[in-house]
Parts: sequence; C-alpha cells; structure tokens
Amino acid sequence: MADSTAHLRTFKYRLYPTPAQELNLSRVLRCARNLYNMALAERKHAYQVESRSLKLADLEQPAKHYRTTFPYAMQIFSQSAQIVVKQVDTAFQAFFRRVKTGQKPGYPRFKNAMSFNSFEFKQYGSGAKINGRRLKLYGIGRLAIRWHRPVEGTVKTVRIVRKGGRWYVTFACDLLEPAVQRQQEHVANQCKDYLHKLSTQLVQTYDGIALEALRVKNMVRNKHLSKSILDSGWTILKDMLTYKAESAGRQTVFVNPAYTSKKCSNCGSLFEGMTLATRWVTCNCGLSLDRDHNAAINILKKSGWDAPVPDNVERSQAHASVRSPRL
Repeated sequence: MADSTAHLRTFKYRLYPTPAQELNLSRVLRCARNLYNMALAERKHAYQVESRSLKLADLEQPAKHYRTTFPYAMQIFSQSAQIVVKQVDTAFQAFFRRVKTGQKPGYPRFKNAMSFNSFEFKQYGSGAKINGRRLKLYGIGRLAIRWHRPVEGTVKTVRIVRKGGRWYVTFACDLLEPAVQRQQEHVANQCKDYLHKLSTQLVQTYDGIALEALRVKNMVRNKHLSKSILDSGWTILKDMLTYKAESAGRQTVFVNPAYTSKKCSNCGSLFEGMTLATRWVTCNCGLSLDRDHNAAINILKKSGWDAPVPDNVERSQAHASVRSPRL
C-alpha cells in the first residue's frame, strides 16, 4: 500500500528507438491489442452464447497460450499481458455497473490500431527499468530518451505510448511532500544511529554472536509484515554486526531459523497452534518463559555454544561485569 502522505505523479519523456527497436515496439503493441480483442471475444461469447460471465482468472490461461503460440507474442512481457487481460475485465465491470445503475451501458468494444496505443509494465524493475541514460525494456533493448527533466519520487509503473507516429514513456511515481521527506530522513538517521550503537555494544560485550539466517528478501513479500520488517532494519544490523565482529576478532554464526520459536528449548517439543500473537510459551515439561527468550536459547543451541543464557537483564549485567559471556 502506498504511503498516505504520497501522491501519484507522472513524468513523460520522448523515446528515440532505432529502426529495429521501433519495429519490435510496434510488434509488442500489436500483440497487446490482439490479446485484448481475443480476451474481449472470449468474454463476449461466454456472455451472449452461454449466459455466463468469465472472471479474470478464466482469461489468464488463454493469455498464456497466446504468448506461447503466436509469432512474436513472446515479445510482450508476461505482466504486460496480464494488464491487458485485466483491462478487459475492468471494461466489463464498468459495463455491468452502468447497467445496474440505469446508465447508458456502453458495451466494451474491440480495439483498432488507432484506439489501442499503449502497453504497460506494472512493476518497475521487472521488464522495464532505467539503465544509465537509457530505458531498458523486455524484448526491446535499451532505448534512448530525452531527459528534459529529472524523475522524482519512486517509480511504480512504466507505460509505453505511441502517439502521432512518435514513442513516449510515462513513469508513474509516488512523490512525497518535501516536509515528509525531511521527516523520513530524520527517522532513518535515528534508526541507523541506534543500530550502530547496538551493534557496537554487542560486539564489545560478547565473544560470539549467534543470529538466524533470515531470508529477508523473501519475508518482505508478505504485504502484512513487509513494512515492519523493513523498518526494523534486520539486514542493516546483520551487516553491521558482521563487519564489526570481524574487525574486533569476535565470532558470528548464522543458524537455520526453522522452529526456533515453535520448539521448546528444554525438551524439544513443538508448540501446536502457535501464532505471532503468542508472546509467552509454556510446555508440559515445566518450561514457562517469554517467546523471544525461548527462541534465543534455541538459536544458541543451534550455534553449538554451551554458554548459559541469563534469566534476566540484572543477571546478565552482573555476569558481564565479571567476564564477557558468549551469546
């Protein structure tokens, strides 16, 4: 979800393709138009002949078949093809909405070369990205651009448009207000300063540090947790600990994170039905402690170190004043 303080702004630039690139652009645009008309024909047939309404998922498989069967169809990026099919679905949703409200329906029409003049890459960096001073497109190559002004904000989507025999690119960007940008920079600096101090304290206090080998790139795909994961700076902290520990002659170990939270650190039993909302764990063996404390003990065991984990902060500080323990 986009930041509520951001607004969408478009930046349009003239493209200067080579003759070969222009031929490929025309082919992709023609493939996109053919796919649109094919999907429209599928829905029209189902609606008028079979009295049923096809859903978006029903049209995705024919779209895949089209890309793998027809000449030059593989030049259109898979996500661009998905957008074309979605446009058909959106057109029918608007049609049914107008019918329901008593407006002039305006049944979706087939597109000709004049009325279908663009195709889109819905995710910047996937099929389309700025490469140096050029725009790199899937199936096309690196196209020259006239950069008459800088691109601002975060690029979200890329649309290629043919108008009047010329080619253009439009970047849709999330743009933050200047006051909000300064606030976010201030928060980012505070977070970085905290992580620097925390990593330095850990390296100076402990001989060894055991961490979970988390795949953060995969974890941030969860749309419900991605913002919290990125805000916490796990990767930044891991990098700081790694290079600071190496410089200080300390040891860092990365262990498999599987079941570190769901396993009892005393007897090894798995906690059934455990969710992220569970913050305190108890076991039939008598174990009863904080969820994160239990996970830390499991991480320590996986690292192969036998040093005990202090039960609380006071004991940890007292122990540290005598001898630096191993975590």
